Amino acid sequence: MSKNNVEPEVIVIDDNPDFAQSAAELIQAKYGLASLPLSNRNDVIEIVQHNIIKVAVIDQVMPEIKGTELFMEIKKMSPETKAIMLTGEASSEDIGKAVNIGFSSYLDKRDITKLPDEVFKQYVIYDKDSNSNLNNHILFTERKLFILPIITYSFVSIDKINNNHVFEDSWRTEITIHASEDREFETSIEYEDKITLSEEYENKIKGELDISGKANMACLKSTINSELNKKYSTQHTISKKTEQKNKKKWSLPKEPDDTTVRHIVKRVIENAPIYNEYKIIISKECKLCKNRQIFPITIYKQTNKIKTRQIDYYSDGSKNETDTGVEKL
Repeated sequence: MSKNNVEPEVIVIDDNPDFAQSAAELIQAKYGLASLPLSNRNDVIEIVQHNIIKVAVIDQVMPEIKGTELFMEIKKMSPETKAIMLTGEASSEDIGKAVNIGFSSYLDKRDITKLPDEVFKQYVIYDKDSNSNLNNHILFTERKLFILPIITYSFVSIDKINNNHVFEDSWRTEITIHASEDREFETSIEYEDKITLSEEYENKIKGELDISGKANMACLKSTINSELNKKYSTQHTISKKTEQKNKKKWSLPKEPDDTTVRHIVKRVIENAPIYNEYKIIISKECKLCKNRQIFPITIYKQTNKIKTRQIDYYSDGSKNETDTGVEKL
């Protein structure tokens, strides 16, 4: 999702926010393409991670990062994105490098009125390439009534975008230790070979993709999970529900005789499962009218690692949280 709660298809990146805004408005006004202006690297990475970006318009000369370097980062997350370099102060060497690393075209900023046509050209090429890469990788077909046309759901792409995702509501307490205690305890983590969809994407699948019924939703999840295991075969996979147990020992010093001295009165040890986050692109095609729509969804798959943290509570009522790292089960 973008910063403005829209799902852009085109991004315009320039360190001058006013120029980026004007260029994006120009593209959207002429062709109706959802275009988003961006001015710094971090925003670009966030947007590309969570949206299908078909065309990126990138200024080459920016103080934070060169356009060619930024495009290399974009390609790692979204290799199918088409890119147009905006030149002004760019050298012939920069332009040559841009072509070599996969920029589709380049345009002088003084010819900005030509930008919407160039963006639309690359937008059409993107759609053509996406359709040709589907390779009939069909998830399943569906016909709601006998008289209605058959709808086919297929994969377009599966890409890992994050290997360290933790759901905030998944933290759980392993143990609570009070001052003067010395305890050994056994922790257990349960993990399962399955994928997780947020409520937002469950609703998106049921609504926009019009996939209904528990059977089809289960089929979708099972097929995606199978494809993830095939594509990322080196990733830890689990054939069935498993429970892993580990023994640990923790202790806290005694409370000081002088109770006015700040000291730890309680320590809480917590952990949470770590998930890989994937961007899945699914197409929906009517076999009768040949109309095709493409939808992005985000799914999560649990790994065999957990995130751990320690929360110390002090005698003065304050507390301190410490990240204690990652454990592999």
